[in-house]
Amino acid sequence: MASRTTIKTVLSIAGSDPSSGAGLQRDILTFKDMGVRPLSAVSAITVQDSKKVFKVEAVKSSLLRNQVSALADEFKVDALKIGMLATKENVQVVRWLIEKYNFKVVVLDTIIKSSSGKYLLKRDAIKALKELIAATTAVTPNTDEAEVLSGVRITNIAAMESAAKIIYSLGTAHVIVTGGHLRGTVVTDVLYDGHKYTHFKGSRIRATKSKLHGTGCAFSSALTAAIANGSKIEDAIRIAKDYVVKSL
Repeated sequence: MASRTTIKTVLSIAGSDPSSGAGLQRDILTFKDMGVRPLSAVSAITVQDSKKVFKVEAVKSSLLRNQVSALADEFKVDALKIGMLATKENVQVVRWLIEKYNFKVVVLDTIIKSSSGKYLLKRDAIKALKELIAATTAVTPNTDEAEVLSGVRITNIAAMESAAKIIYSLGTAHVIVTGGHLRGTVVTDVLYDGHKYTHFKGSRIRATKSKLHGTGCAFSSALTAAIANGSKIEDAIRIAKDYVVKSL
C-alpha cells in the first residue's frame, strides 16, 4: 500500500458493470485495495448480471473526451488504465487524450469479447485498437484477444510467445498474454518486452463462473496500480497475479 504522503492517482476508462464484478466498478475497488486514488470515466453502459452481458450502449466519444479532460485538467494522473471502449470513435479519442495529456503510464486491457461471448468492441474498431497499442506501456490480452490482435492460433505457450511478439511490434513496451483460457492445471502468463520472454506460472483456481467474472479487469487494474506505485513490470505482474488469486 502507498502511504498517504505518496499516494498516486490512477484513472480508469472503462465500461460500467452494474454487478460490480468487472469494468469500472471492479477497477475502482482494485485501485482502493492497492492504495491508489481512483478516478474514472465511463466509456459504455452495460446491462449485465454476474454471468452474462445482455446489452452494451457506448457513450458518445465527445462525452468520453469531456469526462477525461475534466479530470486530467484538475488532477495529476500518474497512470491510466484502459478497459472496454466499445467503438472506433472511443478508441480514437482515447489515443488523442493520451497524446494531449502526455500520460506516461498507460495499461490497455484489450477487451474485445465478454467471458460469456458477447462482443464488447465493434468489429470496425479492431484496427484502431491496434493503433492505440502504440501509445501504451503495457497491454494485457487474454489468449482469445491475442489471437484477434496477432492472427496466431493459440493452443500452447509457444503460440502465446509468437502472438506476444507480433503484438509487441505494434509499438507497446510490454505485452502480457494471460493464459487462463487455455486448458491445464497450471496457468501460464507470458511477458514479452522486446528482448526476452518471461513466464509467470500459477495453479488454476476452480471457482464459479460469477466468481471468475472480471478477473482480467482486476489483473490489469492491479498491474496499473503497482506500476504507478513504483514497481518494475515483472514485480508488478507478480503483485497483480497475487491480488487476483486473493480476490478469488
